[in-house]
Amino acid sequence: MSHLIYRFAVGLVCLMASQHVVCAEDWKKGSVAIFAIEAGVDIMEMGQRDLKLSVNEVPTYVPGLLIAKSEGTNRVSMLASNGVLIDFKGAGYFAIERFEQEALGLEWLDAKHESGQSRMILNLRAGTLIVDQRKLLNVSQAALEAPVGRFSGNNDSLWMIQLSKDARKRTYSFNVYCVQGTLRYIDLTGRTFTIRSGQRITGAGSALNPSVEVAAITSDAQEYLDDYLERVSALKDMGLAEEGFLSATKKMRLDGVVEDLSPLQKETANVIAIEARPVVIEYAPRSAPVTPFQGVARPPSVDELDLF
Repeated sequence: MSHLIYRFAVGLVCLMASQHVVCAEDWKKGSVAIFAIEAGVDIMEMGQRDLKLSVNEVPTYVPGLLIAKSEGTNRVSMLASNGVLIDFKGAGYFAIERFEQEALGLEWLDAKHESGQSRMILNLRAGTLIVDQRKLLNVSQAALEAPVGRFSGNNDSLWMIQLSKDARKRTYSFNVYCVQGTLRYIDLTGRTFTIRSGQRITGAGSALNPSVEVAAITSDAQEYLDDYLERVSALKDMGLAEEGFLSATKKMRLDGVVEDLSPLQKETANVIAIEARPVVIEYAPRSAPVTPFQGVARPPSVDELDLF
């Protein structure tokens, strides 16, 4: 009886593993089409040691994990292969840190929604960013990480964030505008703020505990958003092609790993996995100092005296 239970358990585990591999084969690392870029914006593929990508003409199709840096008020606009429109303007730093999606379907560019679910994590350290995620499915996930917390909208959202840092005071100021949908902001202490269509939140202070207020969208922000919508309306004339997105997508790292191994390699890998000893990392508490530390405060300089 125990032998039958064992065989059933092994079969169940193998079935679940095979389903996991099949599902993994349907997921790809997404791609991005850069359809507008101004001089002064550097685009780099994440993990490539700051090797700048050449964007000599638009649209240019690149892998979806990328970094955009700008020292001035320069702009780059891009369309992700899951239908998310992104518009970044410096000075600042923006990155797509995670982007994976189910295999692209046919004629998805003109469809109302993406062809399959996706997961995306963005990062903004400074600058102005517009995120148009109205094409995402309800099962998809998209979030923005910032020094002041995390922002995530429902999948019919169009929103914008302006973020700046005062390096001397080590404080941040930000404005977040929700044009459509609902946006949620969670700061580093766990406080949650909900921003609805037509609202904005403004915050200032330290990254850990900024003061936050809710207000209406300003006329300057509305003008900036209207300009964005006008530029995006010309996308149909850009000649974007689904083949270009497909050429820049990549297989997930898990794809084909087991299938590419020979029978001997599989057997060796199984033996190594069974015989491998677990690695245990232990942390010892910090010991007390042997001798007391004494700091000597120097008198302030002439420049420092002028600050007080």
